[in-house]
Amino acid sequence: MEIEYDDAVSSLRRTPQALRSYFDGLSAPWLEGDEGPGTWTPFEALVHMVHIEPSWMERLDHIAAHGDSEPFPLVDRGGHMAALGHLSVDELIDRFGDTRADGLRRLADLDYDPDAPGVHGELGAVQMGQLLAAWATHDLNHFGQIVKTMAKQYREAIGPWRTFLAIVDAE
Repeated sequence: MEIEYDDAVSSLRRTPQALRSYFDGLSAPWLEGDEGPGTWTPFEALVHMVHIEPSWMERLDHIAAHGDSEPFPLVDRGGHMAALGHLSVDELIDRFGDTRADGLRRLADLDYDPDAPGVHGELGAVQMGQLLAAWATHDLNHFGQIVKTMAKQYREAIGPWRTFLAIVDAE
């Protein structure tokens, strides 16, 4: 499926409220459970989403301004906990919502061209449309990660229904 600007924006617009609805009132065991060593908890995934959020529009703006003449700056994908891990869930979701709203306003003003070339420091040649699709997919990826991690907390508690609930055994 090709990137559809309006669909991507619609998905991006929904994420802050979806996160708020999902995280509201969750207990510490839900927030702190993980899938094992080297995996993130739902809280850590949320912190990462907030930490990396500004970079999406920064990169789109960079492509609009510089094309493929220079790579856009790389993002510290693992520095989220040191930067924002001290914030509460509500503070994180508020920050995410504010940053996302600002990003969507900036996106609406951007001279969007899905074929506009850019350069990623690790991936090489990219296009503006690919970056917009990656932004929307990044949300879905981490929302899926959060849901899967939470489901796995009940792996044993579901008893024989485990046969029908593949998410608890998903990689």
